[in-house]
Amino acid sequence: MIDQSSYFTRDQEGVVTLTMSPTNTSCIISKFAPSKNGRTYFRPLKGSGKKVCEARYILEQTLGRPIREGYQAQHHCDVMNCINPDHIYEGTQRQNVRDAWRRGRAKSNFR
Repeated sequence: MIDQSSYFTRDQEGVVTLTMSPTNTSCIISKFAPSKNGRTYFRPLKGSGKKVCEARYILEQTLGRPIREGYQAQHHCDVMNCINPDHIYEGTQRQNVRDAWRRGRAKSNFR
């Protein structure tokens, strides 16, 4: 696990910014507790009531633009609370399901 504090800064207004991308391949596990769905959420604006998905926020910071409509933040590493920018990519739900089957982590309703 890597110390994530060196990758993010909070400015005087309280806005969180991604400052650099890690150079190794280890997962960076979020310091926030995962929700029931395994994702982590935080408030990018200090004092703001709106929480955002941490992986989605990091992907948008890395891309320098919002995630395209119909796309979502996905993980190469399959670790839902990993926040390593090198592990997060933009993809569709269809791609995510295909990757799940390919990696052997999809669940079937058939018994």
